[in-house]
Amino acid sequence: QVGVFRLEQLQSLFELACSKEEPCGRAAAMAIGNLAVIGKNQIQMARQGALPPLINLLASKYTSCQQYAARALYRLSANVDNQVRIVEAGVLPPLISLAQSPDLDCKRCAAMTLCNLATNVDNQGHIVSAGGLPPIIALLESVSVECQRYACMTLCNLATNTANQRHIVKQGALQPLIALIMSDDADCQ
Repeated sequence: QVGVFRLEQLQSLFELACSKEEPCGRAAAMAIGNLAVIGKNQIQMARQGALPPLINLLASKYTSCQQYAARALYRLSANVDNQVRIVEAGVLPPLISLAQSPDLDCKRCAAMTLCNLATNVDNQGHIVSAGGLPPIIALLESVSVECQRYACMTLCNLATNTANQRHIVKQGALQPLIALIMSDDADCQ
């Protein structure tokens, strides 16, 4: 996958991600996410225009487009150099909204992305001020263990900023966190 695509080909893929048609948006987001597994591709795609169409797909009327866009952003956000760039591109409002989706896969992918973005100190205050805490805290009580796990890790990342600790407590995270101590999932404990 590394070096297979020229800039023109990536641009075509990003244009496809702008389509209002479900199969096109889904396939493009899926392809971007698959290419973003490779670290060298992550920076190149973020710089060359992958972010705006993916962020727009988060608000698509099609759940499959939302899920694969969040998955692609999760993979792109694994690269530290992309984390601030993704937040500056405007990802937080639609991503936080997606974390409240009735679809568990969308919630999980949104939580995964928020977890990656929250590892960056520069993003932590933005996530809290954008209203990210209530949906993250709600995911602690999800029926999905993966959603619970990523919500725990996101709160852990956000809590490294002492200014966020008070907000996390005030928003009601302590009770569900204490309840997760009894979880069968070691990562949630």
